[in-house]
Amino acid sequence: MNYLHLCMYLIFLLGASQVSIAQCPTTSCATHLTEISTATFPDCPSTTLDLSGNIDNNSDCEDSNNDNCWKYIFTQHDPLITGLFMDVGKGNGCNGEVNTFYTEIDGVCVNWGSSGSQNTFSFDFGVDGKITMWLCDNSSGEVSLCELCSELLAPAPVDLVSFSGKAMEFSNEINWSTASEEGSALFLVERSINGRSNFEPLGSLPAQGNSNYLKNYQMTDRSPFPITYYRLHSIDLDGSKEISDWVAIKRDKAVSDNQLHVFPLPLGDQPLQVYYQANLEEPIDIAITDISGRVLYTDYKVLPKGIHNWSIDLPQFETGLLVLKIISRSGQQTSLIPRIIE
Repeated sequence: MNYLHLCMYLIFLLGASQVSIAQCPTTSCATHLTEISTATFPDCPSTTLDLSGNIDNNSDCEDSNNDNCWKYIFTQHDPLITGLFMDVGKGNGCNGEVNTFYTEIDGVCVNWGSSGSQNTFSFDFGVDGKITMWLCDNSSGEVSLCELCSELLAPAPVDLVSFSGKAMEFSNEINWSTASEEGSALFLVERSINGRSNFEPLGSLPAQGNSNYLKNYQMTDRSPFPITYYRLHSIDLDGSKEISDWVAIKRDKAVSDNQLHVFPLPLGDQPLQVYYQANLEEPIDIAITDISGRVLYTDYKVLPKGIHNWSIDLPQFETGLLVLKIISRSGQQTSLIPRIIE
């Protein structure tokens, strides 16, 4: 239970008439205590179990009303178990009601008042992985927790255990693995030159559908950018999807001697971003024209060997199909740029 959940929890409690922030019983309850781990609990709703404790003559476990109590400490053994579901009461089947029961979660003690007859409750584990309860009554006999079971965190349709990539000599290799899949349809890999926008599909692979074993997948990008960002879409049979965090692959050596990449495409009213890799130190001439050959922009740079990035601002009124040319001693690189301004 994080801070926000705790605040909402307290607001709920203070707004309810039958419960209140309280002082939990402080007696030792050494001989009237059940400590149990959720490792022994069944999962809701398939099966349940019952617990009971006899509160006859138990002066070592009392609340401030001098009612006899039985104390339970539940320990979360698996973070996938989010809480407990139970009926609180007295006797066989919890048909009777106790005067008062308390819970303590993350140091907050709550007096829930009377349990009522066959009322069910659900409690989430605190950050320390514990739920402590006291069932208190002024009569003798047994207090009970009935139909007790563990509430599980709903599993994701695809349990993605890894998503990574590496630069090969002439391509980038993207790899991912799943530990299990349920109702999965396909995986779609997208790539981007900056990791923030303009993701484009690289390719897709059919998913396993249903599996409970490790499954490995691989895809190859044969025309990567100098730095390429990849992300993975897991798409289920019902159309729902999850998107992974991106991974970046930086290449020390381009797939070709000189590489030219531009984005975004199509270009709007924002600056054009240019990525260019020079295989050796050389001067370059840069020109942008429209489709008829009319020159809109020129520049000259001397670039050392390596990957270079710069932006170009173009006049707002220039739309349509533009042509970027970079001319060097090694030859000419050309990129077509569709520009649309709404």
